[in-house]
Amino acid sequence: MNEGLHIGDKILLPMSRVIGIFRVEKCAAEYLEKMDANNALRNKMEKPRGFVVSSNNKEQRCYSTKISSRRLIKRAERFEEEINGKER
Repeated sequence: MNEGLHIGDKILLPMSRVIGIFRVEKCAAEYLEKMDANNALRNKMEKPRGFVVSSNNKEQRCYSTKISSRRLIKRAERFEEEINGKER
């Protein structure tokens, strides 16, 4: 069974810590810049296709990714189905 959400670049996030999965748009790009300025952007990259916000109860972290938000959401849904014992 999968242990979390794989977001690329060998990063696996526990689903219990994922706050949201987002597509990069103008307002999102501004959010990424703010997270970077606060040292909360964990894997800065050129032209990300999506990003994931997570929390460990102490701080929020932001991970940019080359994987589209749509694909990440599908991965998260499959993970939840595995946890809940449902099959596709």
